[in-house]
Amino acid sequence: TEMGDAGKGLALIANLTDVDHDGDTYEAGAFNWKEQWCPLISAHDRSRMQFGKGLVFEEGDKAYCELHLNLATQIGREWHEALKFDLSTGTPVQEWSYGYDVLDADYQIRGPGRVRRLKRLDVHEVSTVIRGAGRGTG
Repeated sequence: TEMGDAGKGLALIANLTDVDHDGDTYEAGAFNWKEQWCPLISAHDRSRMQFGKGLVFEEGDKAYCELHLNLATQIGREWHEALKFDLSTGTPVQEWSYGYDVLDADYQIRGPGRVRRLKRLDVHEVSTVIRGAGRGTG
């Protein structure tokens, strides 16, 4: 994750070649099939005010969210300070997740088991979480 003083930053939300904790992996283009802006919320709690918005995109074998925190709101300022603190104090621990609809997927055999390959996703929101399904988010 990167976080600037103006509330703009970058979060890694998925490693496309990994199999995540839910048994999912990705096909290239799963996020990039359209421009995807979505709200930023905490812990997938859709009942609380969003603290900004983000643009989800792929680059190489990773999916990112370009963060735009709303610093005119208290929650936006609080998350801004929390993210800057996390990045500047020891090893960063903040993880990220996202809510989505699966528009296209199939299954593959990888190693000893079957994994779901997500081919097209409609992202609803990106969330700060304590532990996400994705491996190595930050």
